[in-house]
Amino acid sequence: MRRTLYLLATLFAIACAGSGTSGGTMSQTTLLDRLDDPDAPLVLDVRTPEEYQRGHVPGAINIPYQQVGARLTELGAVNGRDIVVYCEAGPRAQRAEMTLKQAGFERVYELEGDMAAWRQNRMPVEVR
Repeated sequence: MRRTLYLLATLFAIACAGSGTSGGTMSQTTLLDRLDDPDAPLVLDVRTPEEYQRGHVPGAINIPYQQVGARLTELGAVNGRDIVVYCEAGPRAQRAEMTLKQAGFERVYELEGDMAAWRQNRMPVEVR
């Protein structure tokens, strides 16, 4: 019971925090247009390294979703800048987004449609 109440309180706090500067999602075209801007968002691919190597959004960095909390120092310098998170279909990106918001990152967006839609719409893909 106590754990359930803690979880509900945490989710409520995240929902309230999300109503500020965080925008929820970013469209594929908006992200594509912003990739070359001086204030381009950090693009965070939270899939496995194997998925990332098969193809990712150009310029994206890879931190698997279950490692985001442990690797926040790698993202510390970008706080205050937009961060666009994606996985293949959404659930992992949502978990990573929650972790980032709990850590104080305010401008976190999920890529609309995630990687599956990015490929389906024939957006540019970088392979490593």
